[in-house]
Amino acid sequence: MFEFLQQTVMPLNLPFTVIFGLTMLYWLAVILGGIDLEFLDADITPDIDVDGSGGFLSSITEFLSLGEVPIMFVVTLMVMSCWWFSLILNYFLNPSHSILLGLAFLIPNFIVSFFITAFIMKPLAKMFKQNDQRKESSVMYQVGTVVTSQVNSSFGQVEILTGGAPITIHARTTGGGVLIKGDKALVYDEDRENGVYFVEKYNEE
Repeated sequence: MFEFLQQTVMPLNLPFTVIFGLTMLYWLAVILGGIDLEFLDADITPDIDVDGSGGFLSSITEFLSLGEVPIMFVVTLMVMSCWWFSLILNYFLNPSHSILLGLAFLIPNFIVSFFITAFIMKPLAKMFKQNDQRKESSVMYQVGTVVTSQVNSSFGQVEILTGGAPITIHARTTGGGVLIKGDKALVYDEDRENGVYFVEKYNEE
């Protein structure tokens, strides 16, 4: 265990260790309700088409399922794969910790990690698409529970119980309203373009 920890802080592995640690902090904040899952989840669909570069960028984003899977899923898996392969390559093939050899390993590391990420994202993209379709047909005018620290005009999530698995939606309020964790919320409208639903406090009287 100690040897493993030593490897994680070696100069060649440390950058990946730090970035991987930051992604884990992000997911911890998500679990604790401190960050909305939409954070850093921009719609990445390049429209550039200069000398064919737009087509190349579009192919890359499509291959990685960006736009279908939240970008932080892609980033996390890519970082985790790069970190893991960096540890393996430098431990077994670079015992002398040569900087030049370590830098040379970055190319195959990124290539392999890229394809692993793309391979795993494909089934996840199908799951997210099915989940989005299920949301659209079952959450309007339903009552759910606020599961983040709050729901306001720019942040928040609401969980809605269904006959199957619960559905978690990105929720927003209007008019400066704020709902806190545990409040009941009624879904009354949606913004399909941004993938969010508008809610208001529901009184069970």
